This record gives sequence, structure tokens and C-alpha cells, in this order.
Amino acid sequence: MRRWGTVVGTAALVAVLVVAAAGVSGASVGAANNNKKFCSAVSSASDSVSNGSSAAADRASAKAASKALNKAAKYAPGKVKSAVKKLASLFGAIASAHNQVDAAKAAAALATSSDYSKSLRTFLTYYTKTCFTVPTT
Repeated sequence: MRRWGTVVGTAALVAVLVVAAAGVSGASVGAANNNKKFCSAVSSASDSVSNGSSAAADRASAKAASKALNKAAKYAPGKVKSAVKKLASLFGAIASAHNQVDAAKAAAALATSSDYSKSLRTFLTYYTKTCFTVPTT
């Protein structure tokens, strides 16, 4: 049970960190309309992703992350859209678990999934190129 909470908490933390960075940096000036919508959808997710340590809060975080990622996927280009939808489905599997055992299985699958790491890499690469701007002095 403790491992499941750690895995889900880590996954939620990754989502929160990405979203927090989006909220601080905003969309880059030259981004196309869909890119701005994608960045905005990811940024707005920070309000819906909860941060808790109970199983219910972890499933709520996974559900919020899944919903936010599905919304963002609508505005992403092909390969990125596929990666974001895959991430959303992985978080959705945790969120829709009927009990803690099923949630733990889904979280373990998430933690060891090569699909998750590939999709996360694709998402983060697109996100950093499209949404993240480094302030200059």
C-alpha cells in the first residue's frame, strides 16, 4: 500500500511540477494558436490536480491529471497528441481502479511502463519547446 502511494504521489508530483512551470513561464510569444491552447490547458491543470497522501486523494489526482491531459491533447500535433493521450489513459487506469489493490496494480504498471516513459519524454520535449520560456536579464 505504501509503495502504491509513493508511485502515484511521484506521478502526481511530476504532473504538478510540469504544470507549475507552465503557470510561471506562460506560452512563448511566437506560438501558434493551438500551441497557446495546449500550453493554457496544461497550465490550467495546476488548479485541478490535488496533492494528497491518502488513496482517495491519489486517485483524485490521477483523475484530474487524466482529464487535463485529455484536454491538452486536443491541441497537440499528431505524435504529441498520441503521447499525451497515452499518459492520460495510464493516469485514468489508476483513477478508475475499483479498490486499492487494483489501483496499486495500475500504479505499478505505470511506474514500469516503457509506454509511460516514452510518452512522458515526448510530452516534455514538446512542452519545453512550445510552452516554456527562460526569462532573460
